[in-house]
This record gives sequence, C-alpha cells and structure tokens, in this order.
Amino acid sequence: MIRDQDLQELIGFSGDGVVSLYLNTDLSHESKEKCRLVLREQLGRIDDEVSPQDLDRIERFFGFEYDWQDRGVALFSCQQQDFWRAYALPVPVNDGAFAGDRPYVKPLADLASKFGSYGVVVVDREGVRMFHIRGGRVLETSESSGREVKRHKQGGWSQARYQRWVDGQAQQNLRQAVEATAQFFKTENCERLILGGTDVNLAQFQELLPKWLASHIVGTFSVGRGTGIDDILERSWDIMQQVGHQEEEALVAETITAARKGGPGVTGLADTLYRLHEGRVRVMVIAEGYTAAGYQCSSCGYVAAQDMPRCLFCGGEQIEAVEDAVDLAVHKAVETGAKVEVVSGQQALEDAGGIGAILRY
Repeated sequence: MIRDQDLQELIGFSGDGVVSLYLNTDLSHESKEKCRLVLREQLGRIDDEVSPQDLDRIERFFGFEYDWQDRGVALFSCQQQDFWRAYALPVPVNDGAFAGDRPYVKPLADLASKFGSYGVVVVDREGVRMFHIRGGRVLETSESSGREVKRHKQGGWSQARYQRWVDGQAQQNLRQAVEATAQFFKTENCERLILGGTDVNLAQFQELLPKWLASHIVGTFSVGRGTGIDDILERSWDIMQQVGHQEEEALVAETITAARKGGPGVTGLADTLYRLHEGRVRVMVIAEGYTAAGYQCSSCGYVAAQDMPRCLFCGGEQIEAVEDAVDLAVHKAVETGAKVEVVSGQQALEDAGGIGAILRY
C-alpha cells in the first residue's frame, strides 16, 4: 500500500542507478514460476545500467522475503546509498523495470489516485461496525454496540408495550451509533463514507446524522450485520469505482472548459509543463497510460515538450532529451504540492492532449 508520505519520500530521493521495479504477482492468473520468469526478463533489460548489488537485493527479496499474497509489487533500490523500499499492492500492475537517477513513480501516482481513503459503516438496530479502508485494505476497525433488542413473542398488551420499548432502545442504539461514527470519521480522517445495512436501518440512521457527516456519504449498500469483511470490501469498492469515474469525468470537464475559456486551466503537454514549472498547478490530470518524451534543462530542471536552444526560464543552454516527460511532471507536481489525478476512459482528455491542469491562479 502506498501512502502520500511514501510518494513524497520517493520523489525526494536521487542517486546513481536507482532501480524501479513493478511486477504483477497475481497468482490467480499467473503461476509463481511465470512471475519469476518475467522478473528475470525485466531485470535483464537494465542489468548493464545498474549495480549488481541492486539486482542481488531484488532477487533475495522475491526468493526469501516476499510472501506472494498480494497482486502486485513496486520496489525501489539503490544499495550504494542504502536505499530500499518495497510496497505490496492490492491490484496487479504492468510489469516494468527502470533505471535512472531517481525513482520512476508514475505508476504509483496512478494507484494513489485510484485508491483513496474512505470509511464503511455497517449499521443495525443493536450497533455499528466501522472500517477505515485505503489502498484496498482495512487500516482500522471499530465497533460500537448498544443493548440487545429482540421481538416479544407473547401477545396482547404486554407485547405492544414491550415492542415500544424495543423500538425506543433501537433508536437509542442508533443515536449511539451515530456518535461513534462521527468520532471514528474524525479520528481516522476519512475522505468519504459508505453505509451498509438494511433499507429500514439505513433510513433511520441517516435521519440522525449531522449534516456535516451526511455530506460525506457517497453511497449505500444492503448488507446484514454478520457479513464478512471480504464482501464488505468488494461491495464498497464497487461503489468507489462508480464514484471515481463520475469525479474523473467532472474533473476533465472542468479542466477542458477552463482551458477553452481562457480561465485557470490548461491542456496539452507543453502548456502543462510550463505552468508546472511556474508553480501554478493545483491539480494535474493525466490520461491513464499516457507517456511522452521531452527535454530537460540541466540547470533549473525545467521540462519542455519540444527541444529548445536555451531554457525559457533560466536561459541555460544545456538541454537533454528525456524518455518520459510525464513521469518528470509527476515528480514536479508532488514537489510543488499539486494533486495528481490519473483518469481512465476519458476520451475528451485524450483528444485534448492526454494531460492538463487546473491552476491555482
């Protein structure tokens, strides 16, 4: 799982011959032997560019340390500077090995934009179960239980009186559940909230929620209290995918509209890179899979889409070709505090150049 601070750390590291490796380890589709074969093939592509110590460290990791339980791995090694970071990922990744003077982070930025932090609350008449989920994994769980409520089997007046008590106790339990949910949401700093339960319980629960908390709800699903965590993860992730697609569509529309109207927005690689170096980008949006070569000034680091006789910012004349200007753009965005969003299935952005940005001013 990749966290914001992990990405920041990778962005800030530089060294001679940094190895970046992404490997699909989804054993439901490929055998472990096939994964190892792909690993050797990928490392063979860069073995003349990196230190044998790094290659040995990677081989040792997959031979003795990795448990092969996750569906993907991203790792970064520079043994010369005693740098080693390995991240198990909940989703498959495209295989690739890269060598350079800094970690290759664009695939991780893609994952980080898709696996946000959200809370799931499963509620019934007796209590609530709460889960903080990030990167496809449960980070924290909590539970709050009220008094047990059961139906009274006797008839007549005593049954009606008992049922009123049951309903009142259930309402009190729901209020307690709301308080526990609000505290959990604040403590865990969740970004979104998904509710699970029966239609009746969800309706009663939502009526009691404060407006600030209700505003974070992005979806609900029908589920019983005894439902297992795997099912909860799957049901909630389906909702998050739908929400994510809608948000991506809105973000792309905002970017393109602002650019067309001369507002705080740009599209295309050249303009996006220029605004990035100015520090004006608030959100950079990239079409999934988009890559492009470019040119970088050795003096100030400005990355441009086209070759230039001298840097547009510092006037330096030492300009070098770079294989992936988009990855360098991700580095620059994180360094300057801009948010990076990688979107999929957004033809409008692809037609507009595959990349764009919403500006701070």
